[in-house]
Amino acid sequence: MSVRILVRTMPNPNNAMESPLFRYRFGTAEFDEARLELRVGGLAVELEHKPLQVLAELLRHPDEVLTRQELNQIVWAGRPTVDEVLSNCIVKLRKALGDRGARHIVTVPRVGYKLAGPVKREAVGRRLLSQLTVHVGEPVPGNAQFVLESQIDASQGTEVWRAREVKTGEVRVFKFSLNGERLPSLKREATLYRVLRESLGDRPDIVRIYAWNFETAPFFLECEDGGENLDGWASTSGRLPNLALQARLALFLQIADAVAAAHAVGVLHKDLKPSNILVKSRPDGRWQIQVADFGSGGLTDPDRLAALGITQLDASEAAMPPVGSTPGTALYLAPEVLAGQMPGAQTDVFALGLILYQMVIADLRKPMVSGWERDVVDELLIEDIAAATDGSPARRLLRVAELVHRLRTLDSRRAERLSARETRERLAAAEHTAQRNRAQRPWLIAATASLGLGLAASLLLYHQQLDAQRESQRERLRAEQINRFLTDDLLGSVDPSGPGGLHDVTIKEALVRAASRLGKRFDGDPATRASIETALGQVYSGLTDYAAAEENLRHAIQHFKEALGERDDATLDAEYRRAFALMSLNRLSDAAAQLTEADRQAGARLAENSRLAFQAHMARGNLYSFQYRPSDALREFQHADRIRAVIEPNDFQALYRVTDGISWCYARLGRLDDAERVLRPLLAARYTADAVGPTPWSELRLEYGAILKDQGRYDEAANITRVALDELASALGTDAFFVGLAWDYLGDIYCAEGNFERAAEPRQKTYDIFRARLGDEAQNTLSARADLGILEYRKGHYAQAAQQLARLRNELLQKKDLADPLLQYTAFYLASAQWEGHLGDPTAIGTLIAALTPDALASVESGKGWEQRLEALRAAVRLRTEPGPKNLERLSDAVAKMKQEGVSTVVLHPYLEALAAGHAT
Repeated sequence: MSVRILVRTMPNPNNAMESPLFRYRFGTAEFDEARLELRVGGLAVELEHKPLQVLAELLRHPDEVLTRQELNQIVWAGRPTVDEVLSNCIVKLRKALGDRGARHIVTVPRVGYKLAGPVKREAVGRRLLSQLTVHVGEPVPGNAQFVLESQIDASQGTEVWRAREVKTGEVRVFKFSLNGERLPSLKREATLYRVLRESLGDRPDIVRIYAWNFETAPFFLECEDGGENLDGWASTSGRLPNLALQARLALFLQIADAVAAAHAVGVLHKDLKPSNILVKSRPDGRWQIQVADFGSGGLTDPDRLAALGITQLDASEAAMPPVGSTPGTALYLAPEVLAGQMPGAQTDVFALGLILYQMVIADLRKPMVSGWERDVVDELLIEDIAAATDGSPARRLLRVAELVHRLRTLDSRRAERLSARETRERLAAAEHTAQRNRAQRPWLIAATASLGLGLAASLLLYHQQLDAQRESQRERLRAEQINRFLTDDLLGSVDPSGPGGLHDVTIKEALVRAASRLGKRFDGDPATRASIETALGQVYSGLTDYAAAEENLRHAIQHFKEALGERDDATLDAEYRRAFALMSLNRLSDAAAQLTEADRQAGARLAENSRLAFQAHMARGNLYSFQYRPSDALREFQHADRIRAVIEPNDFQALYRVTDGISWCYARLGRLDDAERVLRPLLAARYTADAVGPTPWSELRLEYGAILKDQGRYDEAANITRVALDELASALGTDAFFVGLAWDYLGDIYCAEGNFERAAEPRQKTYDIFRARLGDEAQNTLSARADLGILEYRKGHYAQAAQQLARLRNELLQKKDLADPLLQYTAFYLASAQWEGHLGDPTAIGTLIAALTPDALASVESGKGWEQRLEALRAAVRLRTEPGPKNLERLSDAVAKMKQEGVSTVVLHPYLEALAAGHAT
């Protein structure tokens, strides 16, 4: 048996300040002592701190027996413990390692434990080594009320330790100067803190100094424990990247507010960097920033000490350092200071500007280099960062307060800029309108040609019904009337020189004018009138004026029934078209009734490979899509595609529409690979917008972008979506329904990648367009309204989000049952906002989400892990009212499964925070 003997290391100025940290592998387990993280079979295992410390010590000495006394001395610093404490740690370790891994930990009866190898290791970091003649568990030199707990930092001549008060358990931080070399820095820091406290009082954003020892070595400052430094905090579980930009800016504003307050009373910091900024959790669960280490700082007015009556310490230590000295860290130092000039307030402005840049891009390790602007999306933030970090002090912001004001007024500045831009665009549009109106008659002629073709196709059905003997005479009269309708009623309305002509008429105005004369023009010829009304309904659908489309198709059905009967193909064609218009108006029950009636009249013809059967299955698939029933919709779309392949294999438009429907279903069912598989072939060069039509061509690209988004390929998704958006805006106008749809997809992408500020414009444009085109009650408008509330939630505006979503849910409850997917979608995010914002009774929140189902939620918002997301929310809510291992384990399991399924960090973040808080308590 081999037994180690503990040897206390005496200080040696030649000793290295650090020793290596390792990642160990044994069996199926991996332990990273730098992160104190255990993984078994590749999955992270949640385990308490002490068992992990025991494991670390065993791994450092594989196949060696460590006695109970040794482990107690190292892990518990020799403090008295009951015998079961170490045994319980071993039990927890074996349980965490599983049956196979547990065999590596061997009990040596009446002696201790050893870890049976083999053990592999690789260096992953460095551990601080102390030069003090003290160790963990011993009293603080010069202050025996505190016991040293852990070493935080070390540099030549200085060490920083965390210590705990023996009686109260309160934690403090002690900053030691070992040999007096850094004593002036400690004195300066104490003096400047006194200035801050006397001038500002106790502030939560500046680390307090409680006491000091400047008489005997080791000299020290006794400080408040401000938590982890910003760099270490940000890198833990990807905290900073997982925060929304708004939340990162809020953290930065805490830093800037503290520095601005210090500047206001003449105190400069001069060494601002992430390691001198501390972060800790507040009682309300939010993060508190504290600025620390004014040891390199100075006073702009040294006479302020006398004015405040501060004479206790050497006042000279608080004055400016000599010209030519360069206190601070080079990366964060302003260029003029590096060149030897005297540091001033703008030195801190420069450092804050760099930290702002790093927090905006969520990377505290990245320096500012040429092209840094490409990392920042918001043009106002680019301007603010540039103003704070300008290499010339003459062009740099003068005061930190200016930077704070800029950031706090971002929203109003953005609104003002948008207003100015819109004013310029309106002026430009006014000039463009005249040119467009002069050039728009060719568009009208094209629309008229489409109307004529639709009319001819519809009339063909009727012609087949006519008696051959009467056809010639009646056709001559009908042809004359159709010709007059096209030339006089439709095209005549755009000729300002003719009778009744309009000046600068739009396509829609011309259609309305022509349609108003249908009754008089075709009185006594209902079949021709119905054919024209069907063609008009189709044109109106293309213009996304679904109310006008539905009205014309309703009249067409009535007139077809009068002329041809209710079972005629032309009548049923108009009925299926009307059903789609009703769906688009959110009249889903009316649409379902219309489809049921049409299917009944079609009867056995729906089993044929015919255009009518294709239309019937497409209409039913669309209805199921509007009802968020992707499985049922997929069945109908696939049936329609089989018919299309037989009767119209070269109809690109039909191919695009049915494939778009199929891919939408696959995405909502979580079958992303299948969705991409069916879409990708249609991106080939031969399928141009001219060949397919601009709307289906762009719709398919929107759906493909959504697939890429769900796969986490955000840049690709945004690029293809913008292409579709530009194409639609160019073809249909900036306020068209399908343009709103494209903005909706773009907003989804920005939200999925966590770029909530950039998502604001697409979300608002989507809602404005849908509301204007479809009305307040349309399904698309309601969904866009929900997304606006959800965006507020994602930005951390929980009260505002909860208010918006609660109002929408109450309105939906009056129209829909609890199983409705949009209602469930709204309820899920309402509950999330209330939970994260501590805004309601957890029991009521639990009731709100009790009836939610993952299938309904996934049918509205495609993506991964809805079952586990719902389980995580339920566990997190219960954990607030019933803290304990059961709900903590449920939450942990749900989070682990979400990680396995590849759920985005944006979604995972609140549950990771809840998990960490649960373990902390």
